[in-house]
Amino acid sequence: GCGTGNVCTTAGTCCQPNTNSCGPDGCGNDRGPCVCGWDPQLSHLGCSAGEWWVEFSVVNTAASMQVEISTLTSTRTIALPNRLSLGSGRVKFTGSPGSRLPTGTRVRVKVTQLASAGGQQSTSTWFPYLQGMGVPDCAPACTPSCATGACGVSDGCGGTCGCATGLSCSNNACVCVPSCGANVCGSDGCGGSCGTCRANETCTGGRCACTPSCAAGSCGVSDGCGGTCGPCGAGLTCVNNACVCVPSCGTNVCGSDGCGGSCGSCGAGQLCSGGRCTTGCVAPWSPSWSQGTSAGEWWTEWQVSGGGALTAAVWVERVDTGATWPLSYGWGRWAGGVVALSPGTLVRVHARNALGATARTVTFRYLVDLAPATDACAGTPSTNTTCQALSRGLVSFTFDDSGTSQPDIAIPLLQQYGIKGTFFVVPLWHTWTSLAR
Repeated sequence: GCGTGNVCTTAGTCCQPNTNSCGPDGCGNDRGPCVCGWDPQLSHLGCSAGEWWVEFSVVNTAASMQVEISTLTSTRTIALPNRLSLGSGRVKFTGSPGSRLPTGTRVRVKVTQLASAGGQQSTSTWFPYLQGMGVPDCAPACTPSCATGACGVSDGCGGTCGCATGLSCSNNACVCVPSCGANVCGSDGCGGSCGTCRANETCTGGRCACTPSCAAGSCGVSDGCGGTCGPCGAGLTCVNNACVCVPSCGTNVCGSDGCGGSCGSCGAGQLCSGGRCTTGCVAPWSPSWSQGTSAGEWWTEWQVSGGGALTAAVWVERVDTGATWPLSYGWGRWAGGVVALSPGTLVRVHARNALGATARTVTFRYLVDLAPATDACAGTPSTNTTCQALSRGLVSFTFDDSGTSQPDIAIPLLQQYGIKGTFFVVPLWHTWTSLAR
């Protein structure tokens, strides 16, 4: 005999049949036809298939293919990544097995359809590589079918229809079971409620919590939750259950009382400073200040004029560091380099006139406040008490070699102080001797 599990072939040899449920058993017998929902009709391509290169052709609706290789000790899977249309309704899949795949190795092929074609999968029977071709292993596939909301009944595939999470089966129907547990308010999970809170309560985490309620400006009365409304804000005092502002002047005789009123007013010519009336300052020299259009973080320009005297010097002070930068006069403005004065930096501009009087601006934001006012309490008076303005009719001669630029600069200054002047532009080059003649 051939021993357990083996059969005797018509050729008189012993053979171990395969385990396929249909088709050839590998020993000359046939277990009957295989019937499938999708038969991809596998076939070798003999021209290139070999022990180092795998090729199969299938119907054109196939999306991917894998080859399972079974040995006595293991089973491994190789993918065939290359897909090439052959025409005539077929497609070829090719790929390397990674290592030698000897002829006769026990293999089977899995093919997956394109999603647009249904996405089914077909697996062949086991067959000897390069020596035969398996047929589809056609154990009928079953798709469970359950009516919406049905439970406790057959799914048509030997199983039972069930319910989704949070639902229970009652009389073969999935129903929602309210769940409140210890909650006294909020949702019961089924569209209902575990309870409602009172008008002055809020539901938080299934519990009703009291919400304090106080009218605007009230104090010393119940907040509805066992507490008291209040305290009042800064500067307010609780009077007859209402927060009111209490005027506060202390020793101040002028200025605000903190409640929109006044602690008093000052007489004519006086200013209120720190709650005290003081005599206002009068600047000894009050020029006008105007920033130039080319000013920036590293360059500044100013026009400083008026106040009854010519400006002799100008400098810029950075308030937070005390750094100063002197400016030079030219082309009708005072200008010079500064260091990293970004917009909004607090600065002051200082000036001194030809009579020695000084003035400065109030503190202002650089590149933001373009025409600051004079600080009336910061200047110093003239140090030259004998210097007088030029008498009308006095003649002054000035020689310069810069052509018409000097009149362009000087004329506005003369007009500012009401002085008339005549400018003569002498062409070509001259020496002092030639001009004297």
